[in-house]
Amino acid sequence: VEKKLFEMFKKFYNFLISNLILFIYVIFFRIYSVFSNQNKFSRNIFEIIIFSYDRPLQLKSLLDSILIHIDKDILVNVFYKCSDNSYRESYIKLINRYERFSNRFNFVEQKGKFKSDFLNLIKKLKISLNKHFLFFVDDQIIFRDINLKGLDKLFKISFLTTFRLGLNTSWSYNLNKKQTLKIYEKVIFQNYVIWRPKLRKEDISYPLSLDATTIPSFLIKIYAYYLEYKGPNSFENSMNYGLFIFYLLKLRISSPLKQSAVNIVISQVNKECINRGNFTSPKTLRTFFEKGWSLEFNRKKINLIFSPHIDKYFY
Repeated sequence: VEKKLFEMFKKFYNFLISNLILFIYVIFFRIYSVFSNQNKFSRNIFEIIIFSYDRPLQLKSLLDSILIHIDKDILVNVFYKCSDNSYRESYIKLINRYERFSNRFNFVEQKGKFKSDFLNLIKKLKISLNKHFLFFVDDQIIFRDINLKGLDKLFKISFLTTFRLGLNTSWSYNLNKKQTLKIYEKVIFQNYVIWRPKLRKEDISYPLSLDATTIPSFLIKIYAYYLEYKGPNSFENSMNYGLFIFYLLKLRISSPLKQSAVNIVISQVNKECINRGNFTSPKTLRTFFEKGWSLEFNRKKINLIFSPHIDKYFY
């Protein structure tokens, strides 16, 4: 009973704090942008943060897709965790490969509790009102080009951008139900679609995702410090308790006209939530990685993707 009461209190606390933080941040940003030098906000800065746990094979595919599809001067931080030394050895091989290839990669291992180690990472990164973190998780692959430097005008009318959705999104694999932007009021700006989320349980109305989504760096720093969470999923969930304020302040989400990134459902390592799927053992996938195998996406099937998560079209 005490444990249930504590969990209820934590959820209430996160609901209250997440809405309060988002409200104060948005109001402050709007006032500050009116009275400050507009040149400060004419150019946005981006930095990537990837969460990884016991998935060297999938992480390699994501990093390779970043090299192909994202601006070459965008810094990439990989925040990873290993359940034992065998996984650590695989990550070390991966680290040696990419750090030799480019100095844009920064690998940080989680050795203690997630919140404290994540805060230590955030403290080392530069934070500003015109800087955004682009988040990924290790089972994602990017399959269309993402031009972050071309988003300056878009961010004047959109609070954040997600690359896991698009006008072609018509299904939620995780929720196992239909979803569509057709029921949302939206506008087309350049090659992006912009809409306001509804108070609905679906990916399209789940704004503060850690899956291929930009979130203001200053906001992340505040969230990371004040919210209660134990891992990436609970951190994401606690942020999205602020959907009420997101809706109330009429904040907007944007995405490319066509989805640019997708989660490959192949293994489950996260104990914070239970997802659907037919999973392969992480140890088996690590063995594949050690043998030099790669997880590849069937690019002939790109136009068949209509969900943020898929369990096919890879080999």
